Amino acid sequence: MSAVVQLPELPRRVVLTLADLVRAAHLADAPLPLRVDASASGQLADRLRGASPSSRDDVRRALGEPDHLGELGLLDDGDLVPEAALALRVLAGGSLTVRLDLVARRRGGVVPLRAWFGVGPGLVAQLSTSSGRDLELAWFAPELWTSQLVRTLAFSRPAPSGSGLPESVSMPSEDLVAGCAAVRAGRTDVLGAWSPRHAAAVTALEATCRGRLRVLVRGRGRAAVTSWVLHDDGWRELRPGPAATVRLRRRDPRVIASWLAPAVARAAAGGPR
Repeated sequence: MSAVVQLPELPRRVVLTLADLVRAAHLADAPLPLRVDASASGQLADRLRGASPSSRDDVRRALGEPDHLGELGLLDDGDLVPEAALALRVLAGGSLTVRLDLVARRRGGVVPLRAWFGVGPGLVAQLSTSSGRDLELAWFAPELWTSQLVRTLAFSRPAPSGSGLPESVSMPSEDLVAGCAAVRAGRTDVLGAWSPRHAAAVTALEATCRGRLRVLVRGRGRAAVTSWVLHDDGWRELRPGPAATVRLRRRDPRVIASWLAPAVARAAAGGPR
């Protein structure tokens, strides 16, 4: 990751097929954050496991598809252009990695999205997919971190309507889990002994939820996870509280970017996380 590249003012984005990505990773000598074997099932869940294939040439042959790296302008005399190669190496071995797992309901059905970010000196790399077959590889300057993370979540923008959820509510974690299970099973009668505020919050949480987000952050042997839920009036963060409680509060997606911004800046500067 010592190569020096000139970053464009705007993020560079390129849409790749799975075969393109495997070939590019082979040329960059970089592992991938997703498993790209030729399993019979071909399901996205079977490929997004975080394992690296043992032989990328075997994987490419098994996929049986040609790559289009030359047509995409990513080859220079048979080699992967330096900026794309650096992006893949940062994605695989940056000092800070972030993974987003997002599922949202839209008119056309349930839309999944998984995105990986890697941060290295002077560069942020991103790989995103909603199908597992078409993937977007992007790289950009660390200063664009907030706008690019918010862009990733923009497709799940909420509708301007109410959800019935309070702006903020705290309750025991066990109650939240049991209450949501009761609502899903149609047993709202078990909430009769609860406080009206908690009963209303749990009922609305299940009835109006149309998306979930999980953010996993890793850096220098440490990891952190945060979970969010999407409702008609916006996102809400689920955060553990004291004494086995959980706090549910309305938040803007930019909070995630702000939360990670200091770590991104340190990793981009080459310092400790």
